[in-house]
Amino acid sequence: FGTIRARLGFTFGTNMLVYATGGWAYGHVKNTHTEVQGNFSATWVESKVRGGYVAGGGIEYMFAPNWTVRAEGLYVNLGENT
Repeated sequence: FGTIRARLGFTFGTNMLVYATGGWAYGHVKNTHTEVQGNFSATWVESKVRGGYVAGGGIEYMFAPNWTVRAEGLYVNLGENT
């Protein structure tokens, strides 16, 4: 999957950023369904790229000039299948 996101946050001191992030997400989704009736079985496969949204947050710390380390959590929703 991939995302296109914006970040908005607050700095603490000169080295730390706490932020929220959100935007558009896309990903390859593969669904497989098998139905069995007696000795007969049939399988259907659907495979496609789907779009949805992403939301999350994180913290980023600058430990040296031009060097940062980041921890981030994301929730990705690419829709539902019926």
